[in-house]
Amino acid sequence: MSSGPGPAPVPSLREAAPGAAEGRERRRTLAGSIPVAASPERAWQIFSRVDDWPLWDWFGAAEAAWVAGEPWAVGSVLRLGHRPIAYDCVIVEVDPPRQVSWMAGAAGMRGRHTVRFEPHADGCLVVTRGEFAGPAVRLARPAARWCWRRSLRGFRDWVAAHP
Repeated sequence: MSSGPGPAPVPSLREAAPGAAEGRERRRTLAGSIPVAASPERAWQIFSRVDDWPLWDWFGAAEAAWVAGEPWAVGSVLRLGHRPIAYDCVIVEVDPPRQVSWMAGAAGMRGRHTVRFEPHADGCLVVTRGEFAGPAVRLARPAARWCWRRSLRGFRDWVAAHP
């Protein structure tokens, strides 16, 4: 992990974007979940190993790496995505093993992404929720759904292979 300068500040979803004053800013929420055969504590333990993310999410986390701060601390910076669109996420909330949230902005959008680990009859339910705003939101929604489905399934399979 390098300790170089962090990224430019990430705007909050409540900050006005061009067009927002006229009510034209696009906003979308995307959510998904999958049962995982592990306790929330074990699922968090596996999830928290960012170096392993490219092994179970080769597309959305190919560039996964800590670039500033201590891992899983509020204010730390995590790089996600894949070339040519890798982006820096600022950790804004952490409550292991229950949830983590980060904010990021890239490719005409900004958003807050939360991953929760909830008790479930099969072990835990991994719930992912993103709140996005910006001019590219409508165009990105189908791709984001595809990526999240792959990511959730990849994580479930990775957990099953690493009990």
